[in-house]
Amino acid sequence: MKALTVRQPYAEAIAAGDKTIEVRSRPTKHRGALAIHAAKSIASGYSREECEGLPLGSVVCVVEVIDCRPLSRADLGKARVSEGFRTQGKFAWVLESPRRVVPFATRGQLNLWNLPDDRIEYV
Repeated sequence: MKALTVRQPYAEAIAAGDKTIEVRSRPTKHRGALAIHAAKSIASGYSREECEGLPLGSVVCVVEVIDCRPLSRADLGKARVSEGFRTQGKFAWVLESPRRVVPFATRGQLNLWNLPDDRIEYV
């Protein structure tokens, strides 16, 4: 299964179904199941206290990638980024159907990476 490392609290927002667009600087041709891995570090602009209790360095859910398109202003709310965010040159990875997994620690990577399917255990 393909996997993507995302910083907290965004990984948790994806798992909860609150963030349905992941913003990336590169498009993807991948469609289908995608494991979301919470990075060991947190997103800039957030404190450790704000992310306390959220898994770090662990796979937290599996989502379906259903589309990838240039990011538009209309996507900002679903991507959970501010109105001042620059959309030029960015891509919206459209996500749906998040399914939580039993979190397990593993090392993340840049870009899409491969995760053995047998590591996934749905909650």
